[in-house]
Amino acid sequence: MNARRVWAGMIAALIGMGMAADGALGQGGRTTPRDRQQGQPAPAPAGSTPVTTPTGAQPAAQAVELKPSPYIVRDENRARRMTMTVDVNIEAYKRYISGQQPVNERFTFSSATIVWPLVPETSSSVMDAVQSASGLQPAVSGVVRFQDREVTRETAIIASDAGGNVLHSGTWRAQWVMPPLEGASLYDGRELSLQVVIPVTSFRTKFDERGASSVAWPKGAWPPEAHATFAPQMFIDFGPDGRPYDVGPVIDLVSEWTDGRDPKSIAPVTLAKWFAGKVVEHVQLSGDGLAFDRTGMIEGLDLKGAPLTALEKRGSEYDMACLLAAVYRKAGLPARIVVGYDNESRSGKQTYLKRPKSVPDLRAWVEFALYDEANGTFGWVPVDPAAMRGSSSRLPPNFMDRDLRFFGTHDELDRVVPFAFHFHPPTTVRAYGSPGFWGWFVTPVPPDRAFQRLSFRAHTTPARATPPAARPGG
Repeated sequence: MNARRVWAGMIAALIGMGMAADGALGQGGRTTPRDRQQGQPAPAPAGSTPVTTPTGAQPAAQAVELKPSPYIVRDENRARRMTMTVDVNIEAYKRYISGQQPVNERFTFSSATIVWPLVPETSSSVMDAVQSASGLQPAVSGVVRFQDREVTRETAIIASDAGGNVLHSGTWRAQWVMPPLEGASLYDGRELSLQVVIPVTSFRTKFDERGASSVAWPKGAWPPEAHATFAPQMFIDFGPDGRPYDVGPVIDLVSEWTDGRDPKSIAPVTLAKWFAGKVVEHVQLSGDGLAFDRTGMIEGLDLKGAPLTALEKRGSEYDMACLLAAVYRKAGLPARIVVGYDNESRSGKQTYLKRPKSVPDLRAWVEFALYDEANGTFGWVPVDPAAMRGSSSRLPPNFMDRDLRFFGTHDELDRVVPFAFHFHPPTTVRAYGSPGFWGWFVTPVPPDRAFQRLSFRAHTTPARATPPAARPGG
């Protein structure tokens, strides 16, 4: 069965079961960062990421079933089933006083919901599914532990907001609820952990650029999944403190690279390729974009954001992806960031990203929307500017007239497990220190300070293995 139809059926089933509601977090509808709402920016608490970010749900064209684009296809001969495991550990804050033993703070709360992103489908991947008593379900599993004691394995899958709208970039999320304890008891301790297991089938991609170049800009609205990418996103439109960026530098680049012409006077694929080449030449790769705690464990992302990357002309591969996505969107082309875990270490293999063995092989790229309105087809085209930059700081002068590796056709994505379209969930949750893909909503209030650590690993899944089934909830 066609993967797009399989997942369309799963979305409908999830919504019908009542799983798809932002109200599950206790914060229905669109949210606005408090400092922006009041007009008086306030600094975030030390060591924390603000709790509120835009949900990203936007009205768009009425959803209709579109055929997969014939111009971007997955190479079925280069498919690989992999299972990624992510561990998120959160520890209460320790205060260090000179000459004394560290003082440990504690988590004290009545209930909580923990969130992790899900990527149901990309140009190069499909999240595995299993048949359950309630129908086809994502094969995602997870466990939450508090003070090393298991609290829950009940995994709720959220596929849209309370109004049935597509979430930002077509993201899904998994949620685990820590329910109130019996009586007046509170959760009281120093450690929380989440382990998520996500099975995915990944593919290499093939792109018919010549055929795709004939696709014109749509005269009507973009499909909902594409339209939702235009909503504000952290590191593209605003920072971790919730304050909006001055996106003037991004707008200036769009104007400069189009010679002041209307971007829509250029075919979408031609424009996308031209901008990709200009970003590759504009940005020098610098740093790994990751933040680490005092023990050397990864804490999250440390990014400049699209406007500053445009100005400084330097940044990590995540910054480069942010800038390319921002340029595409400002030109009116829907685009989303994809973050994945590379199951084959690139340390020492690629000159553009030499990493110590202790650094996880995460990578980021961009997908832009390819919508053929006349023929009713839709797809996402992968563009990997960091990989392009790896071979040369300057593309060949005639790169527009030749096939360009990592533009559409990508021969490395079969080894990558995509797991996020955002660096922080586009909903009302809090993380600590740096954005780290996860977040939690805590009642009555989340702790102001904590330490977080993330670890990633993946393995190839034997074809005969049966993936674990997600447990519906919420």
